[in-house]
Amino acid sequence: MLALFCVMSTSLYAQKIAVSGTVKDSNGEALIGASIKEKGTFNGTVTDLDGAFSLSVASGATLQITYTGFSMYEESVAGKTVFNVVLQEDTKALEEVVVVGYGSMKKTDVATAIATVKPEDFNLGGGQDVRSLLEGQVAGLSITRVGGEPKPDSYSPIERSILFGRI
Repeated sequence: MLALFCVMSTSLYAQKIAVSGTVKDSNGEALIGASIKEKGTFNGTVTDLDGAFSLSVASGATLQITYTGFSMYEESVAGKTVFNVVLQEDTKALEEVVVVGYGSMKKTDVATAIATVKPEDFNLGGGQDVRSLLEGQVAGLSITRVGGEPKPDSYSPIERSILFGRI
């Protein structure tokens, strides 16, 4: 029984093959850090600075190649050892991002109401501060200034960008 196990394990080891290749986008630019994985296993690697990779996989394996913002690519190894892959952009995977204070979140992760005010919607007649610019534009919005005179250097970065036209 031990001899049979040794023969089987040797034959399983011999079925591994080395595959290599490159991963690029539709413009021919190398995709650095694209993920190459043997489907159904934890065996994988990532591309280098030139978009190149190499990996040892089972002879009947399927390669899965993924990169954020691009459609997943799958191909069977089946007698091939070199894979030069061009990934296509996946516009459905890109989600709208909302700026929240000084950070950002995916629009789907925001649990509160979101309102959009375009620069052409501002109350430009009384644009002395952000409060007067947005007054009446967003239902339920309340903006208050805490102490001090309104001086340009006392405005927050968001207020400065709105007031001084850097939107």
